[in-house]
Amino acid sequence: MDGRTIESQVRDRTGLDGDAAAATVRAALAVIAGALYREETEALAELLPTAEAAALRGAAVDEAPACERAALDQALAARLEISVGSASERLAIVGEALAWAVAPAQREGLVRRLPPVIGALLTIGPTPTPSEPLHRGVRAGEGHTLGSGRPGSETPVSGGIVGAHPGSIAADDDPHRQRLAASEGPPSADQSLAGGAPGSTHPVGGSDE
Repeated sequence: MDGRTIESQVRDRTGLDGDAAAATVRAALAVIAGALYREETEALAELLPTAEAAALRGAAVDEAPACERAALDQALAARLEISVGSASERLAIVGEALAWAVAPAQREGLVRRLPPVIGALLTIGPTPTPSEPLHRGVRAGEGHTLGSGRPGSETPVSGGIVGAHPGSIAADDDPHRQRLAASEGPPSADQSLAGGAPGSTHPVGGSDE
């Protein structure tokens, strides 16, 4: 456990204020107790902090418990007067916070003893790791990609200056000038494929195969 209380974990992960987070924890504990037999409730309570253990014991039931997740979500939604979807999310968060409060070795034995639906709640999800940027730490000439250049090169392709072919639009100081000029009227005979090359008597569009 990282030192935070169960309530503070719920508050941090849900964005609820202190009172709402505390109410969520109490309601979730009552719902969990409703899915456990009394001896199972006691087994869980023995491993929890004092406040949560007392709330769990206070909500213990004697009748046969309901052990379907959908029923637990609906029960929590009714207690908190929220949507079933929100209740499901909060129940999962409380369950994981409870799991953090139990030592790993004790948690494993506890999960085996409890009904599967409650055992599934008392699990800790994997911590996501940030993805690493491509070619991190690769200097020019040390990689094997176009971005890092060939071995021995000091200028990767991504950072090099590629010269334009003579007469191309890219070589023009104003590359849009020719496009604008061409758009002001129909293309002349020597400006279009249909007109063929300058001096040609056979336009491309009319050539015989």
